[in-house]
Amino acid sequence: MDLIAYYDEDYPNSWIPRAESKRLVRFLIDKGFSEYNAKVLADWMRKAIDQGKCHLSLVVFSQDVVPETVCHDSTSNSLIRTYLDCGGTVLWMADLPFYYQGLNQEHSSRIRTELFKGTNIKSKIWTSQPVRPELFEKLINSRENLWMDEDAKFARSWERIAAFRILGVTSVSVEYPSSKTKITKYGKSVGLKNPWYGIRPTIIKGLNIRKRKLVALATCKPSLMLAKEKWVRDFEKGRKIPLTSFLEYMSKLTGLIPAMILALTAAISLLSGFAWIVTLSLAASTFLLLLAYIFYWLFFTRTIHANAWFKNFNSNYPGTGFIRIWDFKIDKVTDNMLLELYQIISARIEQKTAL
Repeated sequence: MDLIAYYDEDYPNSWIPRAESKRLVRFLIDKGFSEYNAKVLADWMRKAIDQGKCHLSLVVFSQDVVPETVCHDSTSNSLIRTYLDCGGTVLWMADLPFYYQGLNQEHSSRIRTELFKGTNIKSKIWTSQPVRPELFEKLINSRENLWMDEDAKFARSWERIAAFRILGVTSVSVEYPSSKTKITKYGKSVGLKNPWYGIRPTIIKGLNIRKRKLVALATCKPSLMLAKEKWVRDFEKGRKIPLTSFLEYMSKLTGLIPAMILALTAAISLLSGFAWIVTLSLAASTFLLLLAYIFYWLFFTRTIHANAWFKNFNSNYPGTGFIRIWDFKIDKVTDNMLLELYQIISARIEQKTAL
C-alpha cells in the first residue's frame, strides 16, 4: 500500500502551524510514509488513477490548504476528486477542506511583486508588524479573492462552496461551541478517543447517517442561541435565509400558533356555554401541539453537526474515501493526537472496521 504524507514548503498553511506540519510528517515517515510535495503528489495521483491502484493508497495532508496541483478548480472535476472516485483515501484535519487553494511559489511571487511593489515587505501579514492599510485593501479587493498566510505565501479563498462542489458537504461556523464533541461509535472504532471543541462542523441529517452517505465520527449539537443570533444578523444585513434554517424555525410555529388560536377559541366557547365546541377545540389543540413537536423533532433535533466524518466515493471500495478530523485551530499536535492519527490510519490499512 502507498502511504503518502503531503508537505510542501512552498505552499501555505492555515490552522496548522508550519512547525506542527513538519512534526506530523516526521512522525508519519517513521511509520512508513513517503513525503511528497505538491508536484510529486499530483504526478503520483495521475499515475495511480491510470493504473487503477487508488484503493491501495492513503494520503495524509499535513497542511490544511490544498495545493493547486491536485485541485485546479473548485469542482468535482478536480484531480483530487477523481482520485477519490477511483477509490483513493484522503485524511484531512484542521481548517475546512478546500476553503483555500494554495498557489505555487512562482504564482505567489508574481502576486507579491504586484501587490507590494516599492515596499520592503518581509513581514508576516498577521503579526505585530503591520502592513500598510492600502496594501490590505488591495489584497482584500483583489479580483482573485486572495489570502496570505504568515509566511507570505498566497492562496485563493474559495470559502465553503468548494467543499460542497468537490465533496458534496456543507459546513457551518460555530465560533463559540457550547460543549465538546461527542465521539460516535464509528469514531471510537477507528481510533478517535479524545473530544475537542469543534468550530467548523458539517451539517448532516439523521437520514444521511442511516443511508450511510456520510458517517459521523464525532458530533456536536447545534446551539440554538447561536443559530438564532446568526439568523438575525443575516436578516438584518439583507442576506437570504437558507431554506433549511427557515424550516427549522417555522416548523415549531406551524403547530403552536394554531394550537394557541384553538385554545383561545375553546376558552371563549366555554364562557359562551358551548361545551361540545370546547371539547372539540381542546382535542384539536392537543393534536396540533403534538404535530408541532413531531415537526420539531424531524427538522431540528435530528439535525446533526459532524465535527469529524467519513464519506465514501466508490462503493466498490467501501473502506476508502475522505476522512475529516479535528475541526479546530491546532496550536500544537500532541502525542495523544499523533497516537489517534496512527490508530485511524491503522484501522484504514487493516480494514478492522466497516464504516
